[in-house]
Amino acid sequence: MIRDAQSNDLPEIVNIHSRMFENFFMTKLGKDFLLLYYELVLKFDKGILRVYEEEGKIIGFVVGFKDPKHFYSTMKKNKIRFLKVLIKSIARRPELILQVLYAIKRTLKAARSIQNDEYIEYSDLRNAIELSSIAVIKPGIGTKLLLDFINISRKKNGTMIMLTTDMYNNEKVNYFYQKNGFVLAKTLSDYNGRKKNLYIYNL
Repeated sequence: MIRDAQSNDLPEIVNIHSRMFENFFMTKLGKDFLLLYYELVLKFDKGILRVYEEEGKIIGFVVGFKDPKHFYSTMKKNKIRFLKVLIKSIARRPELILQVLYAIKRTLKAARSIQNDEYIEYSDLRNAIELSSIAVIKPGIGTKLLLDFINISRKKNGTMIMLTTDMYNNEKVNYFYQKNGFVLAKTLSDYNGRKKNLYIYNL
């Protein structure tokens, strides 16, 4: 079944994230950072954190939030907690420093203004919902989680769902969103020129 996540689900959500996104930036920051991030989403009044449970075991999850500006503002208010974890991450892996600085800059910028560089065409994101990630350890349930996320987004009176994913060497993921009705809106570049696709699903 698919249900709302509870606080005692967070360690397993972090384990699944670490397993399925092994070489991704957030995973490199460590499990303490991931636990803090998912805890923030769970407590956020506009957060969406749903898990797929089978025989009492979590085998997938989907996460996102309505009103991205509000969410990133909430992250900013918790900056001391995040910075403590980030300092430990950088001490453990100094090569992450540039990525961490870019992530901090992006979060602060998103917290200051709805109209940031990435979403400049979309003047009002208060009713938009950002899909942060989907992770599954068993084939065939990703679509179920995505459709559930779309349904929950409608119940929250969202106007659209947005997400970003890598443009290159990521054909399966791009196709997954395209076949489920997401439309490519634009291509973005991060601090080192890495290309990402911004997809939109109008609700």
